[in-house]
Amino acid sequence: AVEIIDIPDTETLGLYAVLGMYDFVNKLTAPDNESAARFSMELGVVAGVHVTTMAAIPVARLEDSLNQEQTWREQPRPENPDLDENINGH
Repeated sequence: AVEIIDIPDTETLGLYAVLGMYDFVNKLTAPDNESAARFSMELGVVAGVHVTTMAAIPVARLEDSLNQEQTWREQPRPENPDLDENINGH
């Protein structure tokens, strides 16, 4: 079923039988989440199965993103009396 699904710039990297909550895992690459979702929907229709889509990112990219966010949070923010008053509950 995977071979007949044609979503631009989306490629199947592997199909794995797994133990546990899921029976199979289809690993693919796609340019965006919308393309991955479309692939999943078409696979569900063609194969007649329930599909769960899980986006994944490399842990290193997640760590970089979290480090950048932490740096951003540590920057001094401009004073805003209205905002500060709402945050402090006054």
